[in-house]
Amino acid sequence: MELERPAWTTDNSSTFSPFLSRIKPYRPPSTFSPPKRYDVVEEFIQHVQQDLKKLEDRSSTIKVRRNLPFGQSLAIKKLSQDKNTIIKPADKGSGIVIMNKSDYRDEILRQLSDTGVYCPIDHDPLGECTRELSSIVNSALQEGIIPKKTAEFLVPNHPRIPVLYTLPKVHKNWEHPPGRPIVSGCDSIFQPAAKLLDGLLRHYAKNGKSYIQDTTDFLNKVSNLIIESDKCLLVTMDVSSLYTNIPTEAGIGCIQKTLFETAEYSPAEQDFILALLSFVLKRNYFLFEEQFYFQVSGTAMGCNVAPTFAILYSATILVPEKFFCTIFLYCCDLCVSPP
Repeated sequence: MELERPAWTTDNSSTFSPFLSRIKPYRPPSTFSPPKRYDVVEEFIQHVQQDLKKLEDRSSTIKVRRNLPFGQSLAIKKLSQDKNTIIKPADKGSGIVIMNKSDYRDEILRQLSDTGVYCPIDHDPLGECTRELSSIVNSALQEGIIPKKTAEFLVPNHPRIPVLYTLPKVHKNWEHPPGRPIVSGCDSIFQPAAKLLDGLLRHYAKNGKSYIQDTTDFLNKVSNLIIESDKCLLVTMDVSSLYTNIPTEAGIGCIQKTLFETAEYSPAEQDFILALLSFVLKRNYFLFEEQFYFQVSGTAMGCNVAPTFAILYSATILVPEKFFCTIFLYCCDLCVSPP
């Protein structure tokens, strides 16, 4: 997608950089340990550790008082040991769903059979993903786009394999609930990059005219809406599986358009953001049971930058002038009010 770059000017009198300011928090955890200067403090710590060790040794002999009737405790224990059932939080609300493991598995396999979204692969692609990410990060480091601490943050040493699971949507179907697919990417090769991208792009989503943060924000904006006609309807819409239905290239194009129009970041910084985003979206893989998959369309729910990516895509595609009305976006739900 070729776009004409806006004029980029540099004010030599100011050293403030929005890019460097926003990436500053993203660095490896500190390994600093305060020097041992005070003997009294060290002695107190030793006594506390000794008391905790004594308490741990006594824990096996301490009788714990049950806060549930014996029958309920026994039922919960048996249920947790039943390999034919699975327990998950409901997708909406605070309910707990207990369902047959075979039904849960069949629903996941049904979704994974959609070859337009998922592609099975015969190996763990961690090695090639690490090399690609390292190439992007090292190039940015050599060009002076990011500091060394940020580069160290972006390439984890011992990443975990992302794992797919679903949350049952019992509010849609009690007997055969569809599942909301979520890729648990905690400590994965993608999480640091997704966190950094979210930190660099989140303010664009929040500053959009159609963005609403929560119910209170929506009510405040609607209260200032002037409706001149009495022949109007308040309409709400829900985008079906928005995260997985966003065309990858179109989504990246929307982010590119936002970066070029705002011109807040330098051209080199914009290119780095787009390269990192392309990596997170196009190389996204996960494991289910013993099979690895690539997600070839959209973004994975569970990815740190996914909500921001979806909001910016929706805000770019659903331009209010196209529909001659006011549009409010909240995650993947839309509220359209009359002009």
